[in-house]
Amino acid sequence: MLACRDTVAVQWRNTKVVTLLSTAHIMNEMTEVSRTQKDGCKKKVTCPKAIADYTRSMGGVDRFNHLKSSYSSSRRSKKWWHRLFYFLLDSSLVNSYILYVHNHNIARNSHLEVRLRIVRGLIGGFYNKKRQLQSSWVSMKKVTGIPQEIRTSNVGTHMPGKGETYRRCKHCSTKANQKRTKVVCSACNVPLCASPCFLSFHKKN
Repeated sequence: MLACRDTVAVQWRNTKVVTLLSTAHIMNEMTEVSRTQKDGCKKKVTCPKAIADYTRSMGGVDRFNHLKSSYSSSRRSKKWWHRLFYFLLDSSLVNSYILYVHNHNIARNSHLEVRLRIVRGLIGGFYNKKRQLQSSWVSMKKVTGIPQEIRTSNVGTHMPGKGETYRRCKHCSTKANQKRTKVVCSACNVPLCASPCFLSFHKKN
C-alpha cells in the first residue's frame, strides 16, 4: 500500500494483480474474505479492505468486463474495425450467457460450457472436416466431457469401429476395475465395450 494525502494506492494479487486507488480507506486497513480453493473448499484469506469493498459493491460494467476478459476473442490488428467487431462479439456472448443463467438457473462456473455450446451450434453442421472437429472436442474431455448434443444426437451415425490398440472403456472402466476394448465409436471417437456400454453411452441420462 502507498498513501498520498487522502488517497491510498492498493495492489493485491488474486488470480491476477489488482490495483486501485481509494479515497475512502486508510493505510494498511485489512479484512478477511472467503476464497474457493482448487479442491472446492472455502478458506479465509486476508486482503486489503479496499479490495473487499470494491468486490462487494462492483457494478454491472465491472462484472461484464470480468466475464468478457475470461474468454476474450479479441486479437491484435491494424484495422480499427476489427477491435470493434471483437468487442461486439464478446458482448453478445456475455449477454447470452447472462440470459442463459437467468432462464435455466445453472451453476456459476459454466461460462466456458455455454460458450462451447454456442460454438458447436453455430459451426457444428457446416464444418467440412467433421472428424477433425470432433476429435478436438474429445481432446477437451477433461473440461467438459463428451458434449451431450454430440453423444445423443443422430445416434444412427454412431457406428462401432475397430481401434488400433486396447483402451479403457469410457463408460464402465474405473481405476479399481479397468475394462479395455478395441471397439471405438466412429462419431465420438471414444472406446466403448460392445455390450452393453455402446448403447448405454449414447442414451440420454
